[in-house]
Amino acid sequence: MKKQDRPTVDPKSILLLCFLLSALLFSSPAPAAEPLTIASSHWPPFASTIPGQPGFFNEVVTEAFAISGMEVRYIELPWARCFQQIKSGRTFGGIPFTKTAEREEFALFSDALFMTRNPVVFNKRLNPAYDYQGQESLKNYRLLALLGWSYLEAWKKAGIKYKTVKNQDSAFKMINLDRAELTVFDEFAAKEYFRKHPEMGKNIGLSRTPYSNNKMHLMVSRKYPEAHELVDTFNTNLRQLKSTGFLDRLAQKYGFPLELVLPQEK
Repeated sequence: MKKQDRPTVDPKSILLLCFLLSALLFSSPAPAAEPLTIASSHWPPFASTIPGQPGFFNEVVTEAFAISGMEVRYIELPWARCFQQIKSGRTFGGIPFTKTAEREEFALFSDALFMTRNPVVFNKRLNPAYDYQGQESLKNYRLLALLGWSYLEAWKKAGIKYKTVKNQDSAFKMINLDRAELTVFDEFAAKEYFRKHPEMGKNIGLSRTPYSNNKMHLMVSRKYPEAHELVDTFNTNLRQLKSTGFLDRLAQKYGFPLELVLPQEK
């Protein structure tokens, strides 16, 4: 019986195969993807770009993306510039932002991260007994509006007159100097500001009745590559942070009531 011929192997092919395998094993790893760039204004205790002093939203967003091995970097911009960067697609997203119909035209929104409480900030010297009595009542006061805040849309529609300012520093200084009477600002951010600037807090009060309670989100540019997939990944990881107790521990660290963190959509 004739033996079956065995196939011959070219030595050069073996050498080539060994070379390719060694290249795969010992080559340098592929460069990591570029970090996701997220814009915000300096807004403690919620957002900060100061090294070693992150805000609540910085910590949540960084940890959520880290679960999927993604890095995040933060840039500080005025609120109005944040919108332009996100709208153009030059920046992945921004924190923290309220969802509005106008913004949804150019941006996607994550699940709600936090429920802010926004009282009216008032001049105690000019209006010592002030409390918020509804949006129409604002027409009776010299009003300030911070650029980039969602209430601007409502005030424009209601015909409410106001002066715009770039940030809380300008707003609080004008109210303290009797150059304006009211503005609207987040309760926790206002208290943090007055803790650092106690001289301002002496003449400025917060209304007992809030102007609004707003759900805050990560806002992502619709023009950013794979924007929908990234938001879905973020939301999935956010639920994991909730289930592991990370968000509850973080809320306690910042002194936030637990019911304000990850409020449920109705």
